[in-house]
Amino acid sequence: IILEKMYSTLQRIFHGFIQEFIYHKNPLFDNKLIFYCLLKTEGDIMIEIGDYDKALQAYKTLRNYCRHWGEAFLEQEMWMTEQIGMTYRSIRMYKRAVDYFKC
Repeated sequence: IILEKMYSTLQRIFHGFIQEFIYHKNPLFDNKLIFYCLLKTEGDIMIEIGDYDKALQAYKTLRNYCRHWGEAFLEQEMWMTEQIGMTYRSIRMYKRAVDYFKC
């Protein structure tokens, strides 16, 4: 229950941050690494509470941002691809997991 409440609070904060990032209202997101950490944390929390669909959504979104940000975030993009594969492995979707480990 505590994790779910914490997630609910973090999700509200996180979605506010996303809106700030998308519309460039907040100079905080000039540092993309902060945004990366927020989204990765959301995915990690979802794994801990067993909400794998939301974890996959967070990791895939973050992987796409890393692709958009370019070569400076290539290593982070690879980590997110691995996280997606590990999440699929956790829910026994092995064929999909293999696709992400091949990347």
